[in-house]
Amino acid sequence: MHSPSVPVAPFYEPEGPPEALPLLTYHTEMFCPTTTSISISWQEEIVFFPLTPILSRPPTPKVAKAVSFSAEQISQASIGSSLSSIASHESKIPKPDGEAGRPSRGGYNLEIALKWDAGRFKAFKECVHASIQKHCDTSKSKTSQTPAAIVAVQTENSMIMMAVGQLEIYSDAAEKHRCEAATKEYITQITY
Repeated sequence: MHSPSVPVAPFYEPEGPPEALPLLTYHTEMFCPTTTSISISWQEEIVFFPLTPILSRPPTPKVAKAVSFSAEQISQASIGSSLSSIASHESKIPKPDGEAGRPSRGGYNLEIALKWDAGRFKAFKECVHASIQKHCDTSKSKTSQTPAAIVAVQTENSMIMMAVGQLEIYSDAAEKHRCEAATKEYITQITY
């Protein structure tokens, strides 16, 4: 089967420009690319805007506010603030150095807080581990342990420290409380 031949013109002539879209002439190149450059007709305008810097607002002067107190108000405030600072200083334990909110990143170091030699501290750690084996289920995570088991471990190890007499070396209650807190933190960390 032979297909009939079709005569072809020696030079290809396109059918003409595409239908005009409702756009400016220079936009048609985006939709109908051509090899020839498109010129803008005399009815169209290209507007170029010069770059103008945006002026910043002049700074507004800050208004100084004046507050005045009578001598009676000053004396009452100083008495109240001195009493509250004494009360808050006695009831609060200062925070340790370290990063807040990040466990094991600073804070109390039990070994440093106790000031024990390495052998004594190692013996204490062994007692803590034995207490954990006795009261807790080590196959479970910390969150799965019963609160009673954790309290039992903490109480037993605080009693061990009392028996050793370590907590008695602290002169004030705040130091003793910090050492107890460090012990509880250490016990909680090594529990799991």
